[in-house]
Order: sequence, then C-alpha cells, then structure tokens
Amino acid sequence: MDNFGFKNIEYKNIAQQIVDQICKAIAEGKYKPGDRIPTEQDLAKSLNVGRNSVREAIKILVAFGILEIRRAEGTFVCKTISQNMINPLIYGIILSSGNLNEEMIEFQIAIDKAMSRMCIQRYTEQDLEKLTQAYENLMETLDKKDYDLDEIYAKDKNFHEIIAESTHNEFMKMMHKSIWELLDKIIKQEIRTSLYHHEGRMREMHTQIYKAIVSKDEEAVTNAIKKNYDTQE
Repeated sequence: MDNFGFKNIEYKNIAQQIVDQICKAIAEGKYKPGDRIPTEQDLAKSLNVGRNSVREAIKILVAFGILEIRRAEGTFVCKTISQNMINPLIYGIILSSGNLNEEMIEFQIAIDKAMSRMCIQRYTEQDLEKLTQAYENLMETLDKKDYDLDEIYAKDKNFHEIIAESTHNEFMKMMHKSIWELLDKIIKQEIRTSLYHHEGRMREMHTQIYKAIVSKDEEAVTNAIKKNYDTQE
C-alpha cells in the first residue's frame, strides 16, 4: 500500500503525531508549497489511523497557516507564509520560559540586531525613503513640548516596522510583528521611562540606528542597539 511518504502512527497523541509527520514531509520537500496532500481517506489508510484524527490534524495545520482547504479541490500546502506559523513558536517560548521578561528582551535584542543587519544588506532606495520619512516623523513628534506617549509609540513602531520590511524576509517581518505584539506593554513602559527619566536617549538611539543604516555600517547599528538596551538595565 502507498504510504505517501508517511509512517504508521502509534496510538498516543494521534492528531499531534499526524501534524508532526505532515510538517516533516513538507520540510523534507516531499510536499512543496502549492502541492495537494493526500485525501483524508488516503492519509487515514497510510497512517493506520481514523479519519477523525486526520481531520483534527488538518484543522490544526490550517489554523497554523500551513495547509489550506479548497472546496471541491482538496487540501494544499500554503504557498505563502502566515503569521499563524510564527505565533505558536513565540507562545511556546513564553510557556517554557522561567524568566519571561528577561529572556524575551534578550530574544528581542537578538532579533533587532539580525533584522537591522539584514536591512542594511538588502534595503532599496524606496525602502530608505520610507525609513527617512519614518525617522523624521518620530523626531518631529519627540520635539513637541507636550509628549503624547501613544503617538510616540506609534511613530517608533512604524520606524522599526520599516526596518523589518526592508529585510525583504517574510519570517523576519512576522517575527518582529509577533514580538512587538507580545512585548507591547514592556515597550511602552520603556518609552515612558526614556521620555521622563532619560530625556534625549530615545532621540539619540534612533538617530544612531538611522545613520548606521544609511551609511551601511553593520557594526555601528549593532552597537547602537546594544547600547540602548544596556542603558535600560
């Protein structure tokens, strides 16, 4: 009997084992983006499991953005990356972390450094124009006499989103988005502390990052990010 590249399933956490096997088959290239996977009936036979377990596994993979169901056509491997693929990874880190805030900040630093270096390596003239506009908007907001925390947060977020977009890497963009969503309160608190207790630090840090990106200086942008987080400790 054709097993479609899958192994028989043991009777323990059946749906999760099916999920694991399908993901492994996709990672190994047995099923590529846009390919149709076997039907529920065929998968049930090849894996030696019930169709309900297969159906449950497929629902999980659809929810994660790995598979998509097309009516009257079948189930296919998604062609594009979904944010739903990244979020479970981030949530898993949270659940397994013994020191949530500290480890998430360390993770954010690592991502910020990698993202900024990749931006320097890949940004286009159009990307630079957007980043320049975002930088100028942030500086203009910081120059106002009466600080509006929400406005500064929005301008700061936009600045870093453009850096992420300028990597032209879907995983990097989604990872950045997930981190900002999860660290929303922490980031806002960092901005509040910077504005009221370390006046000028936020301006200095973003200016250093912006100038380093413009001059394509990877070492300078890494040092600017490190310096920013060091001063927060």
